[in-house]
Amino acid sequence: MNNYEDNYKNKRIIALWAFSESVLGGMLHLLKIPLTGLVVGGLAVVFLSLIAYQSSNKSSILKATLIVLIIKFVISPYTPIMAFVSVSVEGLFCYIFSVLFGKKSIGIYLFALASLTFFSLQKLLTLQILFGNSLWESIDAFSAFIAKQFGLTDIKISAVLITIYISLHIISGLIFSFLSVKLINDLKSINYSSDNNVFINDGNGSFAPIKKKSKNKFIKKIATLGILAAFIGLSYLLDVEKGFYSYLITVIRFVSIIVIWLFFVSPLLSKIVGKYLTKKQKKYNGEVGEIINAFPHIKKISYDVWNELKDTKGFFKYFTFVHKAIINFIIY
Repeated sequence: MNNYEDNYKNKRIIALWAFSESVLGGMLHLLKIPLTGLVVGGLAVVFLSLIAYQSSNKSSILKATLIVLIIKFVISPYTPIMAFVSVSVEGLFCYIFSVLFGKKSIGIYLFALASLTFFSLQKLLTLQILFGNSLWESIDAFSAFIAKQFGLTDIKISAVLITIYISLHIISGLIFSFLSVKLINDLKSINYSSDNNVFINDGNGSFAPIKKKSKNKFIKKIATLGILAAFIGLSYLLDVEKGFYSYLITVIRFVSIIVIWLFFVSPLLSKIVGKYLTKKQKKYNGEVGEIINAFPHIKKISYDVWNELKDTKGFFKYFTFVHKAIINFIIY
């Protein structure tokens, strides 16, 4: 494979990954599709595995990750900070496993398992850090109450939920790594075509200016933050016996912490990350613009492939759709 073909294929794979993170993820969230993060994270594993296989220089994995982060910020500047963390960690994991195992399939499987296991643990650890054991205790107490009503044996429902959640991510890791290996093998046997150049830089890809917030809104936010923080502090100081009021305080504390995280901490961290990505965007402005301009072509190919499979039934319809759409965009 010559350098031109290598770079061009990589650019197409990066475009697919950026589209998945920036457009597909948003669409799935709007449609309220369950486990959207798992689907987008799994597809990231696929695209990173393809980039690692196509690249002779492993540092291109880190470069691709940075470009995707920039595009994610360009299109969705208010994306939660943990989404940027997930993308960054996946890129880092891919780089590490590529250095350790080269282009061996075992590296792809281990990378997929590590990434999706981390993704599940990230969610659970965030809950643990924010709420401690009180959240799990409340879930167990509620499940024990329900079990008692039906004369059932009390079980630790929180442990069951955690086990199912992690197991689902491990199984998904195996599925997405299998898809990655299949795509790599299929791409080896297909002739590459660069006739359809979807990467035309028209200068797009620069950041839209962020409007400054009014002083009154800022004061209201600070006041709200102070009230919520004060309540959370009091909730830990109040000595309430276990019972209805204890669970009520836990629930209100839970909601208060979520509000602080979503509307205060996460936006602040996102702003810090945004400033860093803005600086980097100047360096990769041309590539960012080219990749964003390829999004309509990705949409068209996805639409055409979906129509071809409209009569196909079952789970494998989605597997075939992803496989065929990726192949069609990379090759043709």
